[in-house]
Amino acid sequence: MKSYIEQHANPQGPGDARPTAVQIIKDANAESTLVGKVIVITGVSSGIGVETAKALLSTGATVIGTARDTKKAELATGLPIRVVEMDNSSFASIRKAVSPMPKVDILVNNAGVNVFSGASKLTEDGFDLTYQTNYLSQVYLYHLLKPHKVVNVSSSAHRGGSLNFDNHSKSYENTKLASIYMANELARHSGVIATSLNPGSVVGTEMGRHAPPEFLTELLANKPLVATLKSPEQGAATTVLAVIADFNGKYLEDCGEAKAGADDESVWSPGYVPRTYNKTAEEKLWNDTMEQLGLKETA
Repeated sequence: MKSYIEQHANPQGPGDARPTAVQIIKDANAESTLVGKVIVITGVSSGIGVETAKALLSTGATVIGTARDTKKAELATGLPIRVVEMDNSSFASIRKAVSPMPKVDILVNNAGVNVFSGASKLTEDGFDLTYQTNYLSQVYLYHLLKPHKVVNVSSSAHRGGSLNFDNHSKSYENTKLASIYMANELARHSGVIATSLNPGSVVGTEMGRHAPPEFLTELLANKPLVATLKSPEQGAATTVLAVIADFNGKYLEDCGEAKAGADDESVWSPGYVPRTYNKTAEEKLWNDTMEQLGLKETA
């Protein structure tokens, strides 16, 4: 597998020399290598979900995308993929969406939300909106689909997270940590190839468009951070790499396995930190999640 360390050494902002999702496919000669496989990608109405779908279509796989607004997703992708209506904040919506699906080989958990306000909003199922959308529904989808590979799109924000889900001001960070723990636990026990990743800070996403002005002002004032921003095409690259290669039980970023980073709780810093891999916490979270979902399933 090609190394992309050099391309990421001196970032110059969106559209620079860092690889796109399509480039990852080409470099790996992965065109038409997944013929007969079925890939489900959640959240394909904008941003990296769209670009992930576009790139993976060239593998020859059947690509099924999910979105709350199917018309928007169909317009965004402009591709011959099947788009299914599904809302990650509703278990009923998920059950309805997956019931007619064929056997799924690869699940890409890409959909996510960031409420930003810090206030808790409850779903129809009685859970915090961010917690259910970003984490619980990932586990629920895995339970229903039983794919042989799971790719969870997490974030560098997990570096500031914990498993204190009552702290709603940290809901996004906490759920991104939980998403990593889910992949780690599956990789260790289930026989499933499971990977988590940080796509990087990506421009032109729905999440960015809903960020408060003060958040964006602070971000844009940080010139070194601005240089690391990626286009959606670049942001989807690490996801696509996780699909076509096997990094079982690993946390990826910048198109490779993440290196150890400073344990500074910064949500912007690169690298993994001690909390990224925690066997005891991962097992406890899985058991607690099974209880919340009313399931009796080992990872």
